[in-house]
Amino acid sequence: MDLDLDIHNIFSLLKDSYKNIDFRTAIYKTNKNWNRILTIIRFSKENELTIKNKHDELELTSYKTNNFKIHHEIANVSSWENFLIQIYDEINEEIEIYDFDDFLYKDQKYNQYQESFLGNFKSLHSNPRIRFFFTEDEIRNYNIFNFIYSVSDKNNHHLKFDKILKNEILSLGEDNIYEIINRTMELDGYGSQNALFISLVFPIYLKISNLSYSNEILSGKIEFHEIYEGTKFFFRIFSNPNFNASLKGRKVITISKDSQGIRKKDNESYEIDFNLDFSEFNCDPIFEIRALWNKIPILHLIDFRHTFETPRFNKIYANMIEEITIEDKEEPNLYLNDIIDLDIFHSEFYREQVEEINRAFKQGFFNCTYILIRKLIENLLIDCLRDYYTEQNISRYFNVDKKKFLSLSKLRLTFNEMINNPKFIARVDKIQQQVVDFLVIFKEIGDSSAHSFFSIDHQELIEQNRAKLLIVIRQLAKIKWKLNQQTK
Repeated sequence: MDLDLDIHNIFSLLKDSYKNIDFRTAIYKTNKNWNRILTIIRFSKENELTIKNKHDELELTSYKTNNFKIHHEIANVSSWENFLIQIYDEINEEIEIYDFDDFLYKDQKYNQYQESFLGNFKSLHSNPRIRFFFTEDEIRNYNIFNFIYSVSDKNNHHLKFDKILKNEILSLGEDNIYEIINRTMELDGYGSQNALFISLVFPIYLKISNLSYSNEILSGKIEFHEIYEGTKFFFRIFSNPNFNASLKGRKVITISKDSQGIRKKDNESYEIDFNLDFSEFNCDPIFEIRALWNKIPILHLIDFRHTFETPRFNKIYANMIEEITIEDKEEPNLYLNDIIDLDIFHSEFYREQVEEINRAFKQGFFNCTYILIRKLIENLLIDCLRDYYTEQNISRYFNVDKKKFLSLSKLRLTFNEMINNPKFIARVDKIQQQVVDFLVIFKEIGDSSAHSFFSIDHQELIEQNRAKLLIVIRQLAKIKWKLNQQTK
């Protein structure tokens, strides 16, 4: 079934879940005129006071200078088009719509041009693992429909305001304008390589929280706005990280305001706990959780995978190890063994890194070994992302403004997005979601303070997680090799 997911269609479906819009725009002055850098319009179920308190927390007014400020407004949701039309009128010469002298505002042709402008917005709806710019807090809260409008000449656009504002921004104690914009707009990744000009954010007020798994019972909570009543939640159960021919079954929950145990959160929102018994499947489930709303039957409004470390899950690790030709049993004392197999790599660059890691571990420099392992993983992630996204999308792995690669945490998010992209799967293959989960082992501790870092037993950490480390390394090497083969 085809469904046109344009701005008007999405708004008509979701409008009853919104009360206000949170309008923010970064603007700068040139030739005594104020010009827009970036505009974000967030639709919200919150009241004016809640949104205002959010603005106060972000201290939007504290970044005002002679030539720069963050303009923000709160307005009733019914006025959202007025904000867009105002921007449309400002940039009409750039998009070249006024091609005759007797143009009349508010006539039929003007309305047609407005629709043409809205038609230039690109839909970027994504599943919960993938986001375009928005911060991790927003990822955890709600999925979104995101429509964006881009500038036609991003280099000229950025050059204009960066040149004017550079000294003023330094006087605020900031390194560059982009840090301010990301903070006040609640974005992550906007920079000089981005053509984003306007973003419309439609939250989907439907989510699962408090997931836990104990004694073969999956429990959690579903929170939803009343417009999503009747949504079906599918809990698909797999027994193997590869998700190939391992589907064991599924359970379905349909949410309703009349369901037993339902609780009212406010005038329009509800929550309900669920407990699902998976003992009949006799496996440690790997869950794929989806939500389907009958008003948008062509996509899942929630779609993610989740695993839990349980006793039988260790068997899955062993299967993965065997699958990628790693021996199932490890020596009880790894002190004299290599941590990483040298034969994984053909590249001299990576072989030298592996030799250094193995040498450091054999000599008992365990803190050093951990740092080198983390750096090896970062290098592999960057190479995989660079080979897939190329330099045309350099912002996916490199911060151009700060002239450095993104942090391991951000690289992991981009990597997660990449391996779930259908185009990537077609080019490379399906990569186990556990690879992303295992990356966290080598991320969290690496992000600790210096004092915490040296209080950790890195020898024990490395030895206990060697099997997972080898899975990560081999999978990253496999991705890099396949992408390189395609470019030869």
